[in-house]
Amino acid sequence: GILTVVWEIGSRKAAGAPSPWAGAFLRDGPVAFVTMVPVAIGIYIASWWGWIVGDNGHSRHWAESNPSSGIGALLPDSVRSLWHYHAEILGSHQNITDDHPYESHASGWLLLLRPVLFDYESIERGEQGCEVSECSQAMLALGTPLLWWGGCVALLVCLWMWLVKRDWRAGAILAGILATWVPWLFFTERTTFAFYAAAIAPFIMFAVAYGLGLIIGPRDSSSARRMVGAALAGAYVLCTLALAAWFYPIHVDEVIPRDAWEASMGLHRWI
Repeated sequence: GILTVVWEIGSRKAAGAPSPWAGAFLRDGPVAFVTMVPVAIGIYIASWWGWIVGDNGHSRHWAESNPSSGIGALLPDSVRSLWHYHAEILGSHQNITDDHPYESHASGWLLLLRPVLFDYESIERGEQGCEVSECSQAMLALGTPLLWWGGCVALLVCLWMWLVKRDWRAGAILAGILATWVPWLFFTERTTFAFYAAAIAPFIMFAVAYGLGLIIGPRDSSSARRMVGAALAGAYVLCTLALAAWFYPIHVDEVIPRDAWEASMGLHRWI
């Protein structure tokens, strides 16, 4: 909703409308709120509907044992219990501070600095189909490096295109990154892991797609310009797919020669 108001401010400025800020906040802001916020709240409540109508959910009857004497008494017990449950979830997450060998701060997630190794087993020749002197079986939560590293570059491009060129598409991608990644940066003491970045992945892909579109060029570019751009973009996509295929065995716990495992570990921090 906030992003739509920001877009409206930019649109009003571009159109030369008087008082673009006041117009956006007084006219577009309420409409954006009414059309988006209640829908989002309704969908979220619907996702909890099984817990609300059920009897055995965690903290489902908390409100019945903890009556409220203030304004909370105006709310149904199910709503108060749901609010309490969310407070418990937040408190639980804030108090997870134990050290872990594969923990990583959010600042390194996009660069894949510390993926999580879920499983590793060293296998000798003749065991589980191993045909060489030593094999490895591993499952590593590692994104395709060329996609994520390219996405980091693409995010810088998005930032430039939004700040300088005022491209709303770049702003939308950055808003997704802001919502799914930036809040984690403030959890400096909590134990966090790189696989939390799964929610960020769609916006990384959007950024890459946006960047590839810029490389290919606009429709009114010359055919030679677009041909070169398409070749470069296509080469990047093919290399990314090839690299994804290379890492596939360590994503699915497949038995591979140890040499192949070591070759896949491009950074020492991945092990």
